[in-house]
Amino acid sequence: MDAGMYYVAQAFADAAPPEESLKVVEAGMNLAGFNDPDPHLKELLRQLAYHEISYAEYDVATTQYILGQS
Repeated sequence: MDAGMYYVAQAFADAAPPEESLKVVEAGMNLAGFNDPDPHLKELLRQLAYHEISYAEYDVATTQYILGQS
């Protein structure tokens, strides 16, 4: 997933209801070829959409997880 997708996720998390945000982001991920996202990353995205974590926390958590430092 590239940096642009993070910005899309943030924009939709701020602008739409969480359920709608997640549907749009998942559709975009499917179009980009990410048809089977990692469950942990998907959970972090859900937390972001529901404002349970900030974008900064999401960014750190996903980066650490992807790089294997969690």
